[in-house]
Amino acid sequence: MSLVEQIIARAKSNKQRIVLPEATEERTLRAADRVLAEDIADIILIGNPDEIHALAKEWGLENIDKATLIDPLNNPKSEEYAELLTELRKKKGMTIEKARELVKNPLYLGCMIIKTNGADGQISGALSTTGDTLRPARTSLTLERLMSMQGGLDYDYSAPAIQRVLKETGGDATTLQMAAAYAEKPLHFDPGLGFRYSLCHDVVGAILEAATGKPLHTLAEELVLRPLGIQGLTFHPSAGQLARLAPQYTVDAAGSTGAKQPERRAWRPERRAWRMPET
Repeated sequence: MSLVEQIIARAKSNKQRIVLPEATEERTLRAADRVLAEDIADIILIGNPDEIHALAKEWGLENIDKATLIDPLNNPKSEEYAELLTELRKKKGMTIEKARELVKNPLYLGCMIIKTNGADGQISGALSTTGDTLRPARTSLTLERLMSMQGGLDYDYSAPAIQRVLKETGGDATTLQMAAAYAEKPLHFDPGLGFRYSLCHDVVGAILEAATGKPLHTLAEELVLRPLGIQGLTFHPSAGQLARLAPQYTVDAAGSTGAKQPERRAWRPERRAWRMPET
């Protein structure tokens, strides 16, 4: 079973409600039709229902009737969402009049549906810019931003949430536990508005583990190392491999060079994908 097939299987086993605010865009509507046909997720399409049905007929899409359609200009929950948005952003100067206009915007409407537990997530960007997509939920992270180190995270392991997880796990926190701890830390900047070397790739690893149900080191071996014929490269060295590690050379304040032996701790099978080095 390929990685994509594994992700689809896990999605089917835990169906989510996904909002597509760009429902009249062809690629989006075709993708929605396939997801509905394969029963991968429950789909909520935002747009004019007549236009969506007409496009589905034009493009030969037979499963769009299975989706929930919400007209942003004729939505019975518009006032409820506007009042909530006003409350959420009152410190930013939000007024009920401005909120009423914003909840007619499909991107904002999708966020409000999620905020009120009407959906689990939203996918957009086919028609909207990255800035427009992120603006309604300013602290949302995308995989693209995490991969490009633009997620707003840092390399600070001293944060209370991270220290708590390390203490609770004796230093053997899993990738998912560490990602949950990162989520408790405030961001340094809104996603997509800056670049900083950080723990973004650690979060990507946690996403891969959650999507596939496999540890990150297993995925690396199956998808990268083994297909390329790479041997002797591992996240978890054996005692024999640890003995082969070269010392690290450092220069002290006086200018003297000295060798510092690297940490030589063999991997235990019960240890997962993360451990903070001792200093």
